[in-house]
Amino acid sequence: MKVLIDKSDRLQKAPQALLGVMRLTEKSFKARGLEHIDLDSIVPELPDHLPFIEAIRQENLAPATPAGETDTVALKEAIAEIYSGIYGRPIHPVKEIALTPGSRSTIVLLCLGMLNPDNVVALPDPGLAMYRLGAIMAGATPLAYPLLEKNDYLPNINSLLERPPRNLRLIIMNYPHIPTGAEADLFFYRDLLGRLRRHNILVALDCPFIGQIEPPIELPLQLRKAAKHVIELHSFGIPYGLNGLGFAIGHPGAIAVLNQVADICGFHPFQSQIKYALLGLKYHSELAALFAQKISERRRILGDGLRELGWKIRAARQGPFIWAKIPSRATSVGFARKMFIRTGVRARAGSDFGEHGEGYLRLSLTADIGILEKALENIRKDAGMHQKRRD
Repeated sequence: MKVLIDKSDRLQKAPQALLGVMRLTEKSFKARGLEHIDLDSIVPELPDHLPFIEAIRQENLAPATPAGETDTVALKEAIAEIYSGIYGRPIHPVKEIALTPGSRSTIVLLCLGMLNPDNVVALPDPGLAMYRLGAIMAGATPLAYPLLEKNDYLPNINSLLERPPRNLRLIIMNYPHIPTGAEADLFFYRDLLGRLRRHNILVALDCPFIGQIEPPIELPLQLRKAAKHVIELHSFGIPYGLNGLGFAIGHPGAIAVLNQVADICGFHPFQSQIKYALLGLKYHSELAALFAQKISERRRILGDGLRELGWKIRAARQGPFIWAKIPSRATSVGFARKMFIRTGVRARAGSDFGEHGEGYLRLSLTADIGILEKALENIRKDAGMHQKRRD
């Protein structure tokens, strides 16, 4: 008898992209002179800084060689040196830093390592589906807190912590915020940490887009004693272009949990990843500045073009995406589907990020300028789809 495989209850509850795969054949696009343009995915790009590329070439990286303890400690020490300067305090490379498979997967590992089925996880809405997935896979209860445009997409700390659920153990935050691009400053983090003193609650800040811009992004671990309450989740994806490797800094207990659960799940970096990341850190200022310049130019081209067509957009200062408001008569899924079918341009429906993402689209800026210009040209040809109806 053939074994029938059913999805577990937890997997059934996992969030799904509402737009779906939208499989339209190439033939159907070509018949109308269109091509599939993906402004949905945010894909890390290989930097084009020549000294960095040459250094990578000279390393002759062997992808299948596992990293040894000496390699991982060397990377942690390099991270500690850079972030000690950012935070203005010493960082212990072993106790306060963990290497991770990237910030998104790290959320799931953190939830699996520290949560029990009777615990509650507070997560942002709008926010990445991975946050809810992490809570669900750990058997915990996800509790969304709203981020509203009128509050600049910052949470209401009074509402969140005045009477928190008894079993609230983890608050997930994300700044610079995906998908809106909003930023939090030290005044916000100071207020948050002040209110956390009476609670046994960890804050996990997902912050994959930290680069070299002015004024610089502010981080909670810049505040004294913040490591008692906070763990920051970083990535080597942007601006280094390295998938599958990130790092966490902060609360020593949370770092120990991450190290243990990552080891149990079989996460062991390759030597090539470690060497690549070390070179990325060495050239961090140059890579981050070039990436910021590249994204700024793409943001200007696509953002200005959409504004000329009457779109209301919010362009992230640091994040490689644009948050665009859609006509009030449409749903975000409906408008994203219509735009894809009529123009070939695929964007992420705002409702994929939660209830409070409804009414928006997120458009990626990790495509080349030529692709963005083509997308804008296609949208311009069908500009009427965004115009308000006239009675």
